[in-house]
Amino acid sequence: MSGGAVGGGAAKGRRGGVLVAVAVAVLLVIGLGTYGVIRLTGGSHDGGSGDGAGHGGSAVTADVEHPDVDWTSTAEAYDDKADTTVGYNCPADGSIGTVWGSGPYTTDSSVCTAAVHAGKITLAGGGRVVIKIRPGESSYEGTTQNDIVTTSYDGYPWAFDIVS
Repeated sequence: MSGGAVGGGAAKGRRGGVLVAVAVAVLLVIGLGTYGVIRLTGGSHDGGSGDGAGHGGSAVTADVEHPDVDWTSTAEAYDDKADTTVGYNCPADGSIGTVWGSGPYTTDSSVCTAAVHAGKITLAGGGRVVIKIRPGESSYEGTTQNDIVTTSYDGYPWAFDIVS
């Protein structure tokens, strides 16, 4: 009889531990939201659009917001400003602009089109993008990603990376 009582106690202890784990998980989801839990556990989240494009408000802040953004907007105004982050609000229903490189991209490239190439936004949905200005490369490789074809280019003095 005592053997059965010990086994029953162990089962109750395991159930109690499972209940505590479930309670903690529920509190995390409530407190942090799904996005917070995914980030906390090291996962990635695309902003909730379901299309992998990262729509929704970007949590990354920028040093500067680029004014009057359209799909021809470049980052040339920020040449000589290494490490500056710049926000671009790319409008929906975009049109493909010219892009040199595949990340980093030359600063005379279309920032919004580069963001589509990088998988951060879509032409149809647009969205917020943050880039970081950096010194240029000795060459840039063109590739095709997300239905955007970029062009190879020789050395260019200034470049940008897409931060978010």
